[in-house]
Amino acid sequence: MLAGAGTAFPRNFAQVVKTIFKRLFRIYAHMYHAHFPKIQEFGAEQHLNTCFKHFFYFVYEFRLIDPKEMEPLKDLYDKWGT
Repeated sequence: MLAGAGTAFPRNFAQVVKTIFKRLFRIYAHMYHAHFPKIQEFGAEQHLNTCFKHFFYFVYEFRLIDPKEMEPLKDLYDKWGT
């Protein structure tokens, strides 16, 4: 059932959102580690990087993922000066 305008979010809303973003990060990490050569072959590297960069900055701004969880792609996002 969808909640209407003015309805309060569930108490566990923040935790659910953090779990979703942590799982999305793991998908990005998998794509970079397991499929990056193929992504480059298709010429889609810039698209992936742009999508991930937007994702990363949103997660970073709202502290949705513990930094320890994001270490697998640390070399990538360290280049951005965060």
